[in-house]
Amino acid sequence: MKSKTQNNKGLPFSPLIVVIEDEQDFSLALKRQLPRLGYNVKIFASSEEAANEPDLLNASCILLDVFLPGRNGIEALSSLRKHSFCPPVIVITDHGSIEVAIEAMKCGAWDFLQKPIKFDVLNFSIKRAVEHHFLNQCLNQMQQQATGNDFTVFEGMVGSSPQMQRIFREIKLYAPTESPVLIIGETGTGKELVARAVHTHSKQAQGALVALNMGGMLEGLIGSELFGHERGAFTGAIHERKGCFELAKGGTIFLDEISNLPLQGQAKLLRVLETGEYKRIGSERQLQTDARIIAATNHRLEELVRKGQFREDLLFRLNALQLQLPPLRERLDDLPELIVYYVNHFCRKLGRKPPTFYPTVLAALRSYNWPGNIRELRHSIEHLLLTNPGDSIQNWFPPHLISNNFSQEKISLRDKVKALEVSEIRQALASSRGNTSTAAKKLGLPRPTLIDKMKKYRIQPTARIQEK
Repeated sequence: MKSKTQNNKGLPFSPLIVVIEDEQDFSLALKRQLPRLGYNVKIFASSEEAANEPDLLNASCILLDVFLPGRNGIEALSSLRKHSFCPPVIVITDHGSIEVAIEAMKCGAWDFLQKPIKFDVLNFSIKRAVEHHFLNQCLNQMQQQATGNDFTVFEGMVGSSPQMQRIFREIKLYAPTESPVLIIGETGTGKELVARAVHTHSKQAQGALVALNMGGMLEGLIGSELFGHERGAFTGAIHERKGCFELAKGGTIFLDEISNLPLQGQAKLLRVLETGEYKRIGSERQLQTDARIIAATNHRLEELVRKGQFREDLLFRLNALQLQLPPLRERLDDLPELIVYYVNHFCRKLGRKPPTFYPTVLAALRSYNWPGNIRELRHSIEHLLLTNPGDSIQNWFPPHLISNNFSQEKISLRDKVKALEVSEIRQALASSRGNTSTAAKKLGLPRPTLIDKMKKYRIQPTARIQEK
């Protein structure tokens, strides 16, 4: 067995490899080489001896010879696979045949290797098996967290972190009052979900929740949207129209991006908050409103007040009760719950089973700064599921998630080339049903070059078929 040293990277522990092999020279070679790559190794000469090892099922990977004294490897494999948390088993033999390989794979072997084995080939198979086992443990933990008492979903918001528990408590505290609420948070933190939660738990819950985004509205239409207008009030007003205050009578008005409301509109809104009265455009008739106001912004309104862009008296009115939403980067403890929540959500919509995530993917998701917060995470999970229809998501991200900075403008040419190369290889393998020979021909590459690139980018064939 020729040695080619490759360090074992990307795992937060030293994986245990259990070797069940009666050939002493081969066992000694593994005992010498594998620790150099960061693995712990335990060796047994028979399946009966290994069965008495307490850590057998705690291993990250098992190397199992087929022809052993006493119970053979295929029988031992069948027994191991009866356990729910059986580690991946790589079957090895010097009596290779298609029949033995098929029998091993039927019994649930992770891989089948024939002696003599090149060490880099063995190491590649072990690394994939260990990573697969590790990510399954991560997913199991997240699924347990998702179904356990610590997993919290409140009105569509996910999070058991102290920051989100505080938000949930404040929503329940503020909702029964009739005072205006100001929600402050970065883009994508879930301000509208919070507004809906406040409405749902309020005395106005039986009334309508009318949402109005001030950011994308023409200044001349704001008065009509808020207060309504009479027929003929202005050019184009061919019908009378009810405004938000009329539509939300007995309910709640949610004014998103309130900082974009022009000063003239701010004055009119302030008057409604102070008197509860307003007029439709083109009418002299006073109308009454009892709608509750919830406003939201991603700006510091105090700074806009200092600049003369926002009325201080309106800020005082809106800021009777305040909810400050944390950005995702400040509550990363919620990330596993959020990943499970959105993976399950989109998999239900797509009618598929949730895939497994490789450790590199989970690490990248956790190390990313998430400037777009929950909205960006939601879209990223959806994109990953749509572009990775297989059973696992290994290491591919949308182009803007390649580097640690995850900013399209900061991605180097090398990273862009890598993303394109990974995408082309994955597509070729998918269209070839995992046959590397066929995929290499489609890519115009020698098969050894494709294998090297698959090792480099940690790409696994999407299907297992026998190649000659």
